[in-house]
Amino acid sequence: MNNRFFRLEPSADFMGHVIWERSKIRETCWVRASSEQDARLIASIKLNSSGSAGKSASESPWLNGLLVQCNQDVPPLDFGNRSLMTVSGKIYL
Repeated sequence: MNNRFFRLEPSADFMGHVIWERSKIRETCWVRASSEQDARLIASIKLNSSGSAGKSASESPWLNGLLVQCNQDVPPLDFGNRSLMTVSGKIYL
């Protein structure tokens, strides 16, 4: 599997959308993944808020192309073998 890095960037125009209550964060992040679809899925799983248990994965803002832009990119810092890093420096396994 050829892992690359993807930058997922929430759209400022939709930050007030109620769906963001289902996410731990609302900031740009980088994800190590093999494709854009995998990057979005990883972000939706890692950043699911505890209050959204039982909600469908399809209800994650990270899966929505209107709410979050996703582009292949190089992260500003090395985050080792971790799968996700936020712009503020939080790192997720």
